[in-house]
Amino acid sequence: MGIALPQFLLDIDGASGGILLLWIVGVCILLPLVITVIYLSRSSKYTGNYVMHQTLSAYYYLTKPSLAPSKVMDVFTKAAEYMEIPVRRTDDEPLQKLFISVRCELSLDPKNVKQEQAKFWKQHPAIVKTELLIQAQLTRESAALSPALQGDFRRVLELAPRLLEELLKMAVLPRTAQGHGWLRPAVGVAVPLSARKSSGVRRNFTFLAARSFQ
Repeated sequence: MGIALPQFLLDIDGASGGILLLWIVGVCILLPLVITVIYLSRSSKYTGNYVMHQTLSAYYYLTKPSLAPSKVMDVFTKAAEYMEIPVRRTDDEPLQKLFISVRCELSLDPKNVKQEQAKFWKQHPAIVKTELLIQAQLTRESAALSPALQGDFRRVLELAPRLLEELLKMAVLPRTAQGHGWLRPAVGVAVPLSARKSSGVRRNFTFLAARSFQ
């Protein structure tokens, strides 16, 4: 009985058996094993909605009964997916320019502007970058982004809808034995992104989700 194998495996004197064994082990055992390990390691990080378990933990921990609407953005940007967005040295100058453009939309105390700005920039660089890119979408400043930031901007918007969905689920999650949730965070996530009005337009998460793929 013959076996259909490439001819070069059968023409090597005294070595064909070893090569055949290595080929079988590599293709039939090691390759499927590597693929399985990669798949399991990736799938264990995500929920059925392709949101990281780490993100859900952060949203659950940061969602408080006293969560003000103006602080919802602070919770939203703590997603683990956004923390993985690369921050390059070349991003410093474009982000500084973007900060100046959207500064009035950030939750900064006008009575302590300098301290608030310093506090904002002391956050994790990925969080700073994410919030500025989201504000670029909400204020229609995205056209002025540098080419390097455009890719990150699209990634932020691509992730936004499902992250918003999970944050809303976390906000309305029953927190008492009677199955009641917390009204303030639920309203804060579902309706306003901030308690302020800008240019006569109410900034909200619904607006962000609806515009994410435009």
